[in-house]
Amino acid sequence: MSKNVEEWFFEDFTIGDQLITKGRTVTETDISLSVAISGHSQPIFIDEEFAKTTSFGTRIAPGELTIGLLAGLLTRLGILENQVGLIEITCKFPNAVKANDTVHAETDIIDVSLCSKKDRGIVSFNDRLLNQRQEVVLDTRRVAMFLCRSSN
Repeated sequence: MSKNVEEWFFEDFTIGDQLITKGRTVTETDISLSVAISGHSQPIFIDEEFAKTTSFGTRIAPGELTIGLLAGLLTRLGILENQVGLIEITCKFPNAVKANDTVHAETDIIDVSLCSKKDRGIVSFNDRLLNQRQEVVLDTRRVAMFLCRSSN
């Protein structure tokens, strides 16, 4: 579904809507920078020769980078502009992200509820990050707080 909304507020989210992002290709540099910044230097992320001996056959992206890719793609839609708090996120990583994968995000709005303070509301999402083969590489359930348009 495509809504013509430049800046999303709580009122713009409707249960049942699905939003789909454009794609982004993951590079070796993305993986290397993620490892350098986080210090998450397990061999599967930094050692190509070791990684060749695994079921993946090559280096893979850390989960933190995969979550960051999801957030970045959703930000491009403008739906995180008025998010004022991330309340909960649960993640599953059914497949790995590898260099040269092109990923895109799909998010379903599964619940909306106005807070007792009427200037904000809670939105629940089911997010998926998929690669170019339509394999899910990240599946999340995310609950976040958003400003209401009337609070602006």
